[in-house]
Order: sequence, then C-alpha cells, then structure tokens
Amino acid sequence: MILICQIAAVVGLVLLGGFFAGSETGIYRLSRFRLRLGIQEHRPFYSILDKVVSDSHGMVLTALIGNNLANYASTSIVTFILLSRTQATHSAEFYAAAVMTPLLFLFVDIIPKSVYYLHADTILPRLAPVLWFFWQLFTRLGVVGLLKSISGF
Repeated sequence: MILICQIAAVVGLVLLGGFFAGSETGIYRLSRFRLRLGIQEHRPFYSILDKVVSDSHGMVLTALIGNNLANYASTSIVTFILLSRTQATHSAEFYAAAVMTPLLFLFVDIIPKSVYYLHADTILPRLAPVLWFFWQLFTRLGVVGLLKSISGF
C-alpha cells in the first residue's frame, strides 16, 4: 500500500513538473491581445491570469522553482523506493537516475512545452488559479523576491 502511494506521489509530481515547465513556455506564447479581450468579456480566470502575467519575472521564477522542486522530489522518492528494495546504495542511485532522466525529459519538458507552445491561449486561462496559487505561495515565502534581487529583475 505504501508503494502505491509513493508511485502515485511520483506521478503527481511529474504532472506538477510538467505543469510548471509548460506554464513557463505558455507565458511567453500567451497572446496579450486575447488576454485583454478575455478580461473585457469577463471570461472566467482571465483576470487571475492577468495578475500573474503582470509580474512576468515573478511568474517565470515561480515556474522554475516549482519545476525544480517537483523534479527533485520525484527523483528522491524513486531513489527511496529503490533503496528500500536493494542493498547497494550506488545501484539505487544509478537506477533512479537511469529511470528518471528520460522520464522527466519526456513528460516534464518535451511534451508539456510542446502542448503549451501550441495551445497557451486555451490552457493558461483554465489553469490560472493553480498558477496564481503557486505564484502567491512562492512570493509570500520570499523566494521570488530573493531570486529577483539576486538576478537583478
């Protein structure tokens, strides 16, 4: 039962990583004209998306922070699963890297970024509340502000 929960957590974290990676690409591809039109027509979540997009540097930092956290956490869980199944520490680390590298590359980077590249105007407004939540979370924790000051944004 614990293994099922761990695998579910890995799947959830991979999906979350894909969300963040795709959102980073989507922010660059989002039509500002369609965003303003959606706000004027009072479409759902467009005003929330506008708040997030207005802080474009903070949004990109949020996407990068979230993506890294999701990737590290998913890889750590897979390493823990393999460590509990084998006795050799180095083997578990090697197999975790061998499994997670192509998995993360495909399902966190390539596929989500391609989908968001083509459909940013439809996907981002629907996922705006989730994006806004993480943007607020990382901003209020001070991580976004710290990284902005370090990077010169």
